[in-house]
Parts: sequence; structure tokens; C-alpha cells
Amino acid sequence: MHFLDGTQNVTVKSCELYGCGTYGVVSENAGNIAVSDTIIRNCTYGAVSATDTVGLSFNDCSIHDCSAYSLIDLIHCSDVSFSSCKIISNKASSPYATFLAFAGCNNVTFQSCSFTDNSMFYLLHLDNCKGVALTGNTFTGNTISGIYFQDSDHNATITPAIS
Repeated sequence: MHFLDGTQNVTVKSCELYGCGTYGVVSENAGNIAVSDTIIRNCTYGAVSATDTVGLSFNDCSIHDCSAYSLIDLIHCSDVSFSSCKIISNKASSPYATFLAFAGCNNVTFQSCSFTDNSMFYLLHLDNCKGVALTGNTFTGNTISGIYFQDSDHNATITPAIS
């Protein structure tokens, strides 16, 4: 599903987005997009790719069986939230891919999400970001090598801590 150049005030509810050969959700120069009770699955490149987007929310979504690049890739986005989402059985084929890759982003939150049986090299790749928080999430059966910060304010919050 693509939201491009000026798309505003969109609600996607109770859908199934099959992304074979592409991403599940792509947004560029868009805002106020709400995705809820939706399945994003089998995406070849990743589940979400957003650039210059303000106000992007995912609530009670299931993201599973996506592969190749970063699962959620945000560039110059703000006010992005994922709440009560299930992120299951995703994997990356590249050692440079991460679950969550953010560049130049502000106020990105993951609240009460479950990360289960995923395999990617890094959990986070932050480049010049502020206000990134992962709180109240669960991590079970994942293969993650580390967390990576690049030119960020290092104020990313992850609670409970990942060991």
C-alpha cells in the first residue's frame, strides 16, 4: 500500500497486506496515517518504509514472515508509533539489515509489542534520531547481535532491558 506526495488523514483497518516483491506499507511526504488490526506479511523488502512522514501509527497489527532488508525503515519521520503489534518470524539476509532502521527521526515509539522468533543482525540502527523509545515490549526467541547508534543523541530508551 503506497501513500505518496501529500496523502493525508488515511485509516487502514482490518486488512491483509501481502508484500511479495515489495514492502507492505510505503509512505513519502505523507501524514496522519493510521493502520490498525491489519496483517502485513511475506514482504520481500521489509514491512514498512516511510520517508518525510509525520503521524504514522500502527495499532494491533501483525507483521510476519518478511525478509531481505530492514523490517521497518524510517527516514526523516516524526510522531511514529507502534502499539500492541506482533512482530513474528521475520528475517534479514543482509548483515546490514536491522529490525528497526531510523535516520533523522523524532518521537518514534514501540509500546506493548511482542517480538518473537525473528532473526536480524541488529535490533536498532539509529542515525541522528531523538526520542526513540521501546517500552513494555516482549522479546522471545529472537536472534539479534546488537544495537547500533550512529550520530544520535543516544537517548533511545529500551525497557525492560534486552540481555
